[in-house]
Amino acid sequence: MTTQRKAPVRKALAPRKTTEQKITAFDELRARAGDRRLGGPSNVAPFEIPGFQPPLIVQWPTSIVERVTLDITNRNADVPGFLYALLGGERLALVLAAVNGQPDPDRLLIGLQLRISDHFLGAGAGDVPGGSPASSTS
Repeated sequence: MTTQRKAPVRKALAPRKTTEQKITAFDELRARAGDRRLGGPSNVAPFEIPGFQPPLIVQWPTSIVERVTLDITNRNADVPGFLYALLGGERLALVLAAVNGQPDPDRLLIGLQLRISDHFLGAGAGDVPGGSPASSTS
């Protein structure tokens, strides 16, 4: 005689939030945040990377996804990630080709990242006496 197997118990799915519940949740987050904003550029003027024809122009991103990506890469001293997030693959490839034959391409990329950061965010702690390498990227 065979014993019948019971079907596994399925967990009930959480009910989907209604549009009204989502709006209420976002309104609560806005109220909690008050007037606070994520850090942003002190200078929104475009930055031109010198030495390229046609010019390579960098704009500070406006989307939250791109801004958070830049903040994370900047805090983690991820220079290639920072440059990729700002320039995209095609323009980053142009920059890499330009520095590739130089004896110190790493330093050139780091210098470019710092120059772009300085332009948009102001001089970093690494440029101020007493600054440390760990504090120079945020």
